[in-house]
Amino acid sequence: AVQSLPGLDMLSPVDVSQWNVYPNPTNGNLTISMLTDLQQSGSLSLMNLQGQEIMSRTVSESTTLDLSTLSPGIYLLVLEKGESRQVQKIFRQ
Repeated sequence: AVQSLPGLDMLSPVDVSQWNVYPNPTNGNLTISMLTDLQQSGSLSLMNLQGQEIMSRTVSESTTLDLSTLSPGIYLLVLEKGESRQVQKIFRQ
């Protein structure tokens, strides 16, 4: 069954080539890089599966998130830039 999360039910299709997220799965640091239109900044939010925001920040070109303090499990990374939005599952080992 698909679980609906608050605020994530109205997501539009995205060009996934705008972002590079690695390594996934991760046991610590997660790097997020923008691949297109580097003059325009984007934003990211990391959420747990209950829809609670764990962290958020603005991204211009690239950033690294330290996930080492998070419990192992699945998280959702919401990446937004302009009119596009991408949601990616992040596996914390």
